[in-house]
Amino acid sequence: MPSAPPAERPGWRRRAALAAVTVALVTVTYHPICNLVTGCGCSTIFTGGTDTCDIHVPGPPDCPVCTNVAAGIAFSAALVGAWGTMVGFAARRLRPRLG
Repeated sequence: MPSAPPAERPGWRRRAALAAVTVALVTVTYHPICNLVTGCGCSTIFTGGTDTCDIHVPGPPDCPVCTNVAAGIAFSAALVGAWGTMVGFAARRLRPRLG
């Protein structure tokens, strides 16, 4: 059975808005949380991002999230999952009650 076009599916705008909020939160918090977890020196994207990360200093220790692709992907997936869960719970909690 073919699915309906996006404009005809109920709630698609709400889901798209929740996804956009999740992506924005991940984008803004990725480097500060990286610094919190690994102590590498990363800062927010507004203040340089990885410019202060220890990957730019010769020799170890190097940030595992910034240097290892698998660790970076796992870290990103964990952030998307965590923020997505929190945004979903908040949206469900803030939804107007019917009845």
